[in-house]
Amino acid sequence: MEKEKSLFKNYGILIFLVIMNVIFTFVTLSDKIKGYRHQKLLIYAIIIGLFSLGVLFIIKVIKKDEDIEKYYLKLLILLGLSYLFIVPLGRVADEHEHFLRSYEISEGHFLSSKNEEGIGGRIFPKELDEVVNKQTTTYGDLKKEMSLKKSNNYKFISFSGSSLYSPLCYIPQTIGIIIGKIFSKSLIIQAYFGRIANFLLCALIMALTMKILPCFKRYFFLLSFMPMTLMELASLSADGLTISLACLFLAYILKLKYSEKYVTKNDVLKLGIISVFLATLKIVYFPLCFLLLLIPTNKFKKKKDKYKVTLGIVLIALIINLGWLKLASNYLIEIQPGVNSWGQIKYILTNPLSYIIILIRTLGVNLEFYLTTMVGMSLEHLDLNLLYLYPFITIILLIYYACYNNDKIEISFNTKIFSGAVLGIVILLIFTSLYVEWTKVANSVVMGVQGRYFIPLLLLVPILCYNKKRKIIDERKSNNFLCYFLVFFNLYALGVIFLSHLW
Repeated sequence: MEKEKSLFKNYGILIFLVIMNVIFTFVTLSDKIKGYRHQKLLIYAIIIGLFSLGVLFIIKVIKKDEDIEKYYLKLLILLGLSYLFIVPLGRVADEHEHFLRSYEISEGHFLSSKNEEGIGGRIFPKELDEVVNKQTTTYGDLKKEMSLKKSNNYKFISFSGSSLYSPLCYIPQTIGIIIGKIFSKSLIIQAYFGRIANFLLCALIMALTMKILPCFKRYFFLLSFMPMTLMELASLSADGLTISLACLFLAYILKLKYSEKYVTKNDVLKLGIISVFLATLKIVYFPLCFLLLLIPTNKFKKKKDKYKVTLGIVLIALIINLGWLKLASNYLIEIQPGVNSWGQIKYILTNPLSYIIILIRTLGVNLEFYLTTMVGMSLEHLDLNLLYLYPFITIILLIYYACYNNDKIEISFNTKIFSGAVLGIVILLIFTSLYVEWTKVANSVVMGVQGRYFIPLLLLVPILCYNKKRKIIDERKSNNFLCYFLVFFNLYALGVIFLSHLW
């Protein structure tokens, strides 16, 4: 009897989560699977159940230590690779354009060419336009396309959006594609090598972030394993590198802020490299470089060194970015109807109060959309929706772990104010850039903003919410709940994605 009780205690939660995962998945896809034979549905349920049970069992094995830092990388690789192979190529936002830009760089072209209309792209074998370029894809389609190789039939393929990106954004994808070319002539396989290389680098950066982060580890664990975060990390998109580098940058600053050692030349070099990469990935995140001012003056050998280091890194990042923006401006075109970038800038400068009202209205109308797409309720091209229960619980947990932790640090009011100001400036830049480039002049709301753009900023939130008096009572139970909650909902998301692409 005792043996049976022990087995239930050890594996009962796993069986329960598997059953709930199957139920959640089929409820979510009830419209799609309506009319399917019971035998077929049973087979799908068994596939999802066995996959979920296998993943949960592996997690139970690797989760021997209750410290989430110890099994973070193992869990990240396990779930990240699941997204990498279950989400079909091209089903992550803008992945087709990111693939073409990466492929272009792998051929030695660091700048895109243009057609007669001024649209960025390159003359490629026509088969490249068929890779990673489908709004709806089944696994059967991918299997058929495995034999897709380059031919001598060339055409101009446009990728105006990713032409604006610096080659620095595509280092891992490019390396992966080059390695893929060595092993196979299949364009699909080469694209998967690009995905794998990008994910492995992002996963290592995230693991390093978890290791050096002196506080907010549970909060970081939560934001790392949101389905939207994992999907971006495991894709060809440059967003995965943006998220991971933004987290590493802030973690490094917090480490220096709360350690007892002086800031060394090696620290300055590392922070400088991260700053340049982060700002180059997306210029709207450039103000994050000013977070260097959070490092106390007494961590430098001379008081003036803090401002010299900050100013030096900021200027280098700014000069490199301005240089790239000068080159990238050649590929800047206005695609959306009614868009006039210079006209929009003039409107904002001459009507600042009206623009503030537009920003407030946009937040009022779309706040729910930003929050739910940020955590991953709407996946792939935002056309695959999970049950509303997931974002509701996740947002509550983000708030909870931002406010409650057992970290023994001091965060001053000035630190909170400064961090909040940087956060606000970056958010303002995100909205303004899309109002200028993606929204028609004087439109009543900002168009094109998505929740994933705010993920690189999430680690600033617990700084604003920190109060050392608010403690987590039972760390062990908290860690267990957080781990199984995130694993369950990721398995649920993966199940929905898998079944959505079977037919």
